[in-house]
Amino acid sequence: MADGGIDVLKTAAGAAFDAPFGAVLAIDCGDVGVFVDGTVAPPCIVETPPGAPDCAWRAAPDCVAEILSGRLCPAKAFLNGQLSVSGDMSIMARLDLAAIKNRSG
Repeated sequence: MADGGIDVLKTAAGAAFDAPFGAVLAIDCGDVGVFVDGTVAPPCIVETPPGAPDCAWRAAPDCVAEILSGRLCPAKAFLNGQLSVSGDMSIMARLDLAAIKNRSG
């Protein structure tokens, strides 16, 4: 993700979030970040938040890429200290990431 910047992050997030989750999530990778509007179906990936984010993720770009691709569960990344979460943490429980859902094995 580091080489592609914002476009790569938006594409990865767009593929990962396929079901609404009733909140706005900020994803901050340091130099780049996006907002996932999970109040609409399908969730919308934007650079400007539709309102104050309900939850925010902060992580290194490679960690976010692993989460969005389904290779790393967000809860596991949080417990391992790779992902910092602020705001309403119950949103993580409501996320239905397509990549994780479709992961085999």
